[in-house]
Amino acid sequence: MITKATQPTITTNSAGVPPAPPEALPKAVWVEIAKAQLQKHCLSGRFQISLAALDRLECEGKSIEMVLACFNCEQDSVYVGDTVRITGGLQAFFGFNPDLTNSNAPFVQIDIAPPVPLFALGRTVITPAALERLTELGQCPADFIRRHQYGDWSDMTIFDSVENAKSAKNDDRVFSSYFLTTDRTDDAPRVLVITEHDRSVTTVLLPSDY
Repeated sequence: MITKATQPTITTNSAGVPPAPPEALPKAVWVEIAKAQLQKHCLSGRFQISLAALDRLECEGKSIEMVLACFNCEQDSVYVGDTVRITGGLQAFFGFNPDLTNSNAPFVQIDIAPPVPLFALGRTVITPAALERLTELGQCPADFIRRHQYGDWSDMTIFDSVENAKSAKNDDRVFSSYFLTTDRTDDAPRVLVITEHDRSVTTVLLPSDY
């Protein structure tokens, strides 16, 4: 169960920068995630998700439960004021409201991540088999490369999405996988996009090329 909530005041920042005036902030509508849902994932504090993020999850056939599972995956340390990529083009802001007490003071806000490139691609190449398959299906390689670089890993598992977010941040190898048709079964046709850890080259290929 979820209930609508107003956006809490953010009074602290990891860089010590004063918050923007209220009139400069976007008028996002936030939805409070029920405590019962948080407890299933051993989470505490207040978790909120924007209506825009909820709409995206619905379009992709995903649930809040899948997003909450991200927070149980191994991640780097986070601090108050940090914003972390999670999954499916979403991000989580970790805040603290000193006006509230005990477990209500820390909060997490889940929203759509801004469309910014997360890493350099280097030289981009495509295998002959991948080019032939994409051409047959009327698909453009550049579309998948952009999704890969901008952190849209919505066709991947929660665990793999979190791993990609960490790899993008830590200059490790980024490995993305995308469906080529509306079929979402395990045997559905896919295309892979891989950027090497040194950011020298990004390759578009089929699983059979790997």
